[in-house]
Amino acid sequence: MILSLGGGQVEIIKPLFSSLEKKVFKSTILSRLYSLPYRHVIKNEIELAGITGQDVVLNIGCGAVPYTAIYLHYFTGARVWAVDRDRDAVEKACFYLKHLNLLGYVTPIYRDAAESIPADFTTALVAVHAEPKASIMDNLVNCGGTSKRLVFREAKKYAQSQYDILPSQYEPVKRVRHEFLAFNSVLFLK
Repeated sequence: MILSLGGGQVEIIKPLFSSLEKKVFKSTILSRLYSLPYRHVIKNEIELAGITGQDVVLNIGCGAVPYTAIYLHYFTGARVWAVDRDRDAVEKACFYLKHLNLLGYVTPIYRDAAESIPADFTTALVAVHAEPKASIMDNLVNCGGTSKRLVFREAKKYAQSQYDILPSQYEPVKRVRHEFLAFNSVLFLK
């Protein structure tokens, strides 16, 4: 698919990132380099949602190198459930987390968040590529308990044709704009 950016055209292929993660997951050096640009993004999302070590965080759409889940744990001490509907990605994430001695702090879960989610969480962070977003949001909103913070990575206007977007009925309470990425982060409260 082709996107127009300021007169030029850029081809963006969603599966590229999934494929890349699955290739670099065995190399600690390559996977850390791959994840470096997201450190600042995740710190912003932690601040946006007020995540602390007392939280249990769902990271929906974790991928084979669950760097968002890892950074969430490293920066806050929170327990993180790294959820993905791609069985191969979850198996690779288990391998990667075991190598880093993080299993138990970050727990990979094979599950489609559009169908069901673990109910015992305080905060959810949903990847830009996770879909369908409306079903994921409905599951998050309808799960037990109150006072949940829901952070969605939402595609910027120029990239919206590449990613599923939330219906307009959901209005965020706060937003963080990311300079160099194709998405921003938005906060919803339950």
